[in-house]
Formats: sequence, C-alpha cells, structure tokens
Amino acid sequence: MSYSVYVAKIEQIEPHPNADRLNIGVVLNNLVIVSKDIQEGELGLFFLPGGQISSDFLEPHDLYERKDENGKKTNSGYFQRSGKVQGISLRGVKTDGFWFSLNKLKSPWEKSYFQEGMVFSQEEDHQYITLKSVDLQLARKVQSEDVATRKSGGPNQSKPKKIKPTLFGFDLHKDTPRYTEQKAWIDRHFDVDTKLIITEKLHGTSQRTGRPFALVKPSTWWQKLLAFFGLWKKGSYPLRVGTRKVNLPESNEFEDIKSGYCGSNAFRYAAIHSFKDKIKEGECIYHEVVGWAGAKKIMGDHDLKKVGYKSGKNIYTYGCKDGEAKSFVYRITQYDKKTNTTKELSWDELQIRCKELGVPTVPVVAYGRANPDYCPKTQMLHWKGFSLASNDPSKIEGGPEIMEGLVLRFEDPKFFKVLKLKCTEFSIMEGAQKAKKTYEDIEEAEQAKEDESI
Repeated sequence: MSYSVYVAKIEQIEPHPNADRLNIGVVLNNLVIVSKDIQEGELGLFFLPGGQISSDFLEPHDLYERKDENGKKTNSGYFQRSGKVQGISLRGVKTDGFWFSLNKLKSPWEKSYFQEGMVFSQEEDHQYITLKSVDLQLARKVQSEDVATRKSGGPNQSKPKKIKPTLFGFDLHKDTPRYTEQKAWIDRHFDVDTKLIITEKLHGTSQRTGRPFALVKPSTWWQKLLAFFGLWKKGSYPLRVGTRKVNLPESNEFEDIKSGYCGSNAFRYAAIHSFKDKIKEGECIYHEVVGWAGAKKIMGDHDLKKVGYKSGKNIYTYGCKDGEAKSFVYRITQYDKKTNTTKELSWDELQIRCKELGVPTVPVVAYGRANPDYCPKTQMLHWKGFSLASNDPSKIEGGPEIMEGLVLRFEDPKFFKVLKLKCTEFSIMEGAQKAKKTYEDIEEAEQAKEDESI
C-alpha cells in the first residue's frame, strides 16, 4: 500500500491543556497540534506517521529543527534531516501525524491548486509525488480503515482521543492583545453602554491561585463507563497555585518548592498567605505578584537616564520590604460543577470579592462609560488619540517613577474585551535593559525553561 498525503480541513480546535501557545485539532479523525493562529475549517496537507517529506518542501517552509551553538532550539520546526513523519509528544499530548496549513504555503506552491479531498500518492523511491483527485468520502474511508488498524494493535501505537483536563476552573493565563492591534475593532463596536475600566499594568510576575475542581480518575469498569458518557463527577477542590502556563506541585504546607526560575517558588505561596483560606470552591484568582523572590527582585531596575533623566532607577518593588512579595488582583473566575460553566466576574463584582478576601486589586486609573460626555472631566478619555496613556508614575506608594502601562477592560452587553498599552518611556527602558547580556526577566526565563522541556 503506497503512502498518501491528504488535503483536509482541521476541526474541533481547542486549547492545548499544558501549553498556552498551542492548540489541539482533529484532522480526519486524527489528533494534531498546531499554533494559535490556525482557524477551525482551514485546509491543509495531512501526513500520517511513517512517510518521508522531501527537503524541497521542508527547507523553504523552515520545518527542519534548527539549534544554536549551545544546542537551544531557534525555530518551531521539529523535523530531522531524514524528513520522516513521526507522532510526537508535546507536553503530554501525542500527535497522530503532521498537518500543514495551505495558508502558509510558499512559492512555487499555490494554495488555489489544492482542493478538499485531494490525495497525493507517494512513488516507490519516496522522492516524487503525483496528484489524483478523489472525493472527501474516500479520504475519510481510508482514514477510518487506518483507525480500525490502530484499534487492533496495528502499526500506529495509540487510538486518537480528545484530551480532557483534570482541573476545571483553573484556566491558563490569556495573552492580552495590544490596544494598537485591536483599536479599529473597538472603535467599531463600543457605544454608550460600554463600560471602560482602565487599570495600571504592574511590572511583576503573573500567578493563578484557586480551588479548582479536580476530577478523580475513574478506576472501576462502571466508573470508566460513566466517564465515557461524561457522567463521572467525583472530585475535590484542592488549593492550587500556578504561573502563567504551569501548574505548580500541590502542597498542603506550602514548603520551599525548588522548582522555580529563582530556585524556589516559596515567594508565590508567601504572597497568598493572607487570603488562600478564603478562596471558594471552584474559584480562581488571577493576580500580579510584585516585590521580591527571596533575596532577588522579581523584576530588575531600569535606568531612567535612557529616557532623559539625569540619574536614577525605575524600581519595581512597589514599596515591598526586602524579601517581601505582594499580590494585586486583576481577574477572578468561578467554576460551577453542576452546569460545567465558568463565570467571569465583572469589575464591580471583582472589587467586592477582593474586599471579602482582604487583597487589593490593581490600581484603577479611570472608570466610567466609554463616552467622554459621560465621564467626569478628570477621567475623560480622548478616545482617538488616547492622551491618557502618558508616562505617569505608579499609583502604588513606593512604585516606579514611570509605570509599565495601562490595561483597558471593556465590559459591554454584547462583548467583553481586555487590552494592554505599554507606556512609551517604559518600552524604551525595557529595550535598553534587554540589550544587556546580563538581562533576566523572570516570566521570559520561566517561559524558555518550560519550552525547553517540550
């Protein structure tokens, strides 16, 4: 039987449970992992494991794995020089093949040439491909036969299955889009009913703290049967802590866990000590932790001379004493096991809940309707020019001379959106700091550390 490549749509896209830069999708009943920019319904080329892709295709599309002199990956490609297609595991999720979007094809390949249902058959030497057109029904039939082979212990190792999370109500941090990238969309959609809350963007490290519903793994046959039909609901609500994308080990005593970029994540647990026992079942608190990670500042100082000051440092400890870390809340969600839904608290609800928890929110810079005639003059927003985004000092006592930026939270009966806007002078200082060989950013370092474990 010759090896074939299929032109097929990607369907059932959902977030990767352990990687916020990746998605999971299904192509002809096979599980694949793709980047966040892929949209459901896109057409692409699907390669099953066992075949070989020519260098004529892999090279121009940058699909070979490349590493620098220190052995660190420098691109997103993962193919070895052999070009062999393999099912790989990415953070606990195993792929059933390789899918490549037609939208990413480069010349001389033409997207318009390919149609859904086409099949490329491989020739004997695995070097050339001829084209024949079949209907999608035939392509699906071939794949169904392959799935049946896998069920009976054939050459492919595992049955494709939908990945389900074990923690409910403990979603990873969402990447906040920039205002400059979404401004046109907002201009089209906001009206007098749109509530706008502008808060200070703190320069710290993001954290999730909550009591998510942890589903107990079924063990008996009848429990597994209930789980198959989605009726297995037994679980608990343990206290859990996570970074932007990593769930830290469960710990009842919050001991000094040696797993963080700073050598220990103890500062994360110290920052929630005052409110951890007040968190409700199913509730997740999203907060920025600022100050110190043990004997090290969470975020290093910036040189104010880079933006015209005669001297001085922009310090991001926000009034924390040496060794102290504080939390400032900017988002709260509440998971309901009965309905399997998660509620996003409005800003008004969030402020009430934070008072109950005894923890501060991020500072509010302006609050009102997104209509300048409605807002008090002191809170007026020059919408088109965005004059409010000046290089002001932090609203927190002991905070930096120049704040990192602003976060815009739009609450509307028709939509909910959160955007960020960095201050110009902060960006200049940050750029100069990143140019130094000694530069360290805790979130970027943790991100790189996690990526290396793929």
